[in-house]
Amino acid sequence: MKEHLKKAGIPVPTGQVVTTEEEAIAVFNEIGAAVVVKPDVGNHGKGASINVVDINQLKKAFSVARDKHPDVIVEEYVTGADFRLLVIDGKFVAAARREPAHVTGDGSSSVKDLIQKINEDPRRGFGHEKVLTQIEIDGMTERLLSLKGRSLDYSPPKGEKVYLKTTANLSQGGTATDVTDEVNPEIRLMAERAARIIGLDCVGVDALAVDISLPLSQSGIKVVELNAAPGFRMHLEPTNGRPRNVAKSLVDMLFPEGYAQIPVLAVTGTNGKTTTCKLITHTLKYSGKIVGLACTTGIEVDANTILNGDYSGPEGAGIVLREPTVDHIVLEVARGGLARRGLGVDEVDVGVLLNVGSDHMGTDWIETQEELSLVKSTVIEAVKENGTSVLNADDSVTMSILARARGNIILFSLDPDNHALKEHLNDGGTVITVDKRKVIIRKSELDIPVCEIENIPITFGGIVDFNTSNALAAIGALHGLGLPLEQIRNGVMTFYPSANQNPGRMNLFDFQKYKVLVDYSHNKESSQAMAKLLPRLSPGRKIALCHGTGSRTNEQIIEYGVSLASVYDYILLADLDPRNRPQGETPKLVQEGLLKGGFPATNIEIISDPTKAIDYLFSKAETGDLLVINPDELEPVMNQIMERYRQMVTHL
Repeated sequence: MKEHLKKAGIPVPTGQVVTTEEEAIAVFNEIGAAVVVKPDVGNHGKGASINVVDINQLKKAFSVARDKHPDVIVEEYVTGADFRLLVIDGKFVAAARREPAHVTGDGSSSVKDLIQKINEDPRRGFGHEKVLTQIEIDGMTERLLSLKGRSLDYSPPKGEKVYLKTTANLSQGGTATDVTDEVNPEIRLMAERAARIIGLDCVGVDALAVDISLPLSQSGIKVVELNAAPGFRMHLEPTNGRPRNVAKSLVDMLFPEGYAQIPVLAVTGTNGKTTTCKLITHTLKYSGKIVGLACTTGIEVDANTILNGDYSGPEGAGIVLREPTVDHIVLEVARGGLARRGLGVDEVDVGVLLNVGSDHMGTDWIETQEELSLVKSTVIEAVKENGTSVLNADDSVTMSILARARGNIILFSLDPDNHALKEHLNDGGTVITVDKRKVIIRKSELDIPVCEIENIPITFGGIVDFNTSNALAAIGALHGLGLPLEQIRNGVMTFYPSANQNPGRMNLFDFQKYKVLVDYSHNKESSQAMAKLLPRLSPGRKIALCHGTGSRTNEQIIEYGVSLASVYDYILLADLDPRNRPQGETPKLVQEGLLKGGFPATNIEIISDPTKAIDYLFSKAETGDLLVINPDELEPVMNQIMERYRQMVTHL
C-alpha cells in the first residue's frame, strides 16, 4: 500500500514487511533510527510498539507484533502529533487530533489510582458502548512505565502527563480533539488522493505531523496507515472541539444522485502542446473544475504539482486516469509515447492536433512527415462519436489528415479568409479565428465574440502568432467540450506567460537595461517563429544561449543550426542535452548549421562548461539587448535568473 502512495507523491515512512527477527533487525539497522513495529494486519493498535531504539526493544516488539500476525512491519518512527483524517466518497469530511491514553499527576496519587479516577468519568465505558473507553492496565501499559523506570505505584508530580498506551486509539482509552478547520488545503487534497488511490470509499487516513495547518512540504506529515473501517465517534462526539456529522456524508455516498463520466481532453503536435494544455487546464479550474493534468513538466491535480518530470506519454495518462479526485483530465501527448506505447486511453472527448513539423523524424522508425502525421493523428482518431476534434487549418500537413478526425470537427486559423475555414463553414462546421483583432467562434453566418486579441496575455498584445494559435486551439477544445462562453473568456484572459503559470514558455524578464526571454524553443519550426517575434519584442541585439538535442539525427541538428542563423546576432552554444552523444558533439553540429546558414563565425562561442553558461550569457549583455535562453532543465535556470533579478531590485 505504502509503495503505491509513495509512487503517487504522498509522504510515507520508510519501512518494510518482515517475517523473521533477523529481517526485522536488518531493517532496523538500515533505517538507523528509532522505529515502529506493528503487525501487518490488525486493528486498535494491538501489537504495536513505537519509538523502538535498540535491538533488545526491537526483539520484544517483534515478538509482540508476531503474536498478532505472521507478517510484521518495521518502519521509521515519525515524530509529531497523531491525526485521523476521515475521507468519505473521495472527499475530506473531518479531522481529529488523537492523544494516547494518559493520566495527569496531582502530586500525591499513584498512576494506578489516577487510572481508577479517570475511569470513573461517566463518558467512559467498555469497548465502544460510550463516547470514551475505560483505560485497561495491560502489558503495554506496564512495558511503557518500565521503559521510563516507573511502575503503577509511581506518583507523578502535579501536571506531569504519564502515557499508558503506545497508540492513540479511542478503543484503548485515548482522547480526540476536533481539528477539521485547521487542516491545510494541501493536506486535505493529499488525504483525498490517498484514499481514492487505494480504492477505499470510506477511510481513516492516519498521519503524524508537526503542524497540520501548514502546507504539505512544511507540515512534516507522513501517512502511517489507512484504516478501512474507521470509527466515527471521535468525530461525532470528540472529547474536545466541535462535533461533525460525518454519518451524513456516508449516507450521501450510499445513496448517490447519479453518475457522470470524466471528460478527457488530449493535445498533440510538434510545438505548443504544453502551453495549450496548461491554458485549457487553467480555464477549467477557473470555471470550478478539479483537473488532472499530465504534461512535459509533470503531473498536476487541481493546480498542485504531484510529480515532477516528463509525463507526456501513456505513463502520465495512466497516473491521471487513476487519480480519484479529479472531474476533468487534460493530457499532453508526445510523439515518442504514441509511437512506442500508444495513447494511454481508449478514447477521448476532445482531441487537439496543433501542427506537424519535421522534428523527430528519423527516430522510432518514423522516416517521413507523412508517417509522423499518421502517428499524431491517433489523438483525433480516438475521439468519441459525440466528441470533438480540433485541428489547425494553417498547417497543411494537419489538413492532409482531416479525414481521419472523428466526432464534431472544429478548425482554427489566424486567417479568417483561410480556404479550409470557408469550406468547413459552408459544410455547417464551426471555426475559431481572429477577425479585426477579435477572437471569434464562427458558425455559418453567426459570429460569437470571445475577446480582443490584446486581452489574451500569452499573445503579448497579439504579436506572438504561435501563442495566438495555441489560444485558438484551447478555445476550440473548451467550446467543443461545452464550456460556457463566459468561462472560456475568463480563462484565456487570466492565463499569463509567467514562470508560475507556464514555466519555460515565453517567460520575459525586464532587467531595465536589457530583457531576458526564457523559452523551450528547440527545433526548426520554433526558430522560424522566433525570427518573426523577437524584433517585435526588442530592437536591440539578440543574444541566445542555445543547444541542440542529441537524440535527433545529424541532419536535423544541422538544420536546426541553419534555422538559428536568421534569428540571432550572437549565439552561445552549450551541450545541455547530449543524450547518447559524446560531450561536445551536438554543439559542433549546430555550429556547422549556423555557418551553413551564413552566420558569422566570430559571433559563435561554444561553452565547454554548461554550468557556467548562464553567467557567461549575462556577461555579454549591453543596454538594449534581448537575451534568449533555451533551457534544458528549467529550475536551475530560473533560480539563477531570479537571483540576478533580486540583486538588481536590491541595488535600485
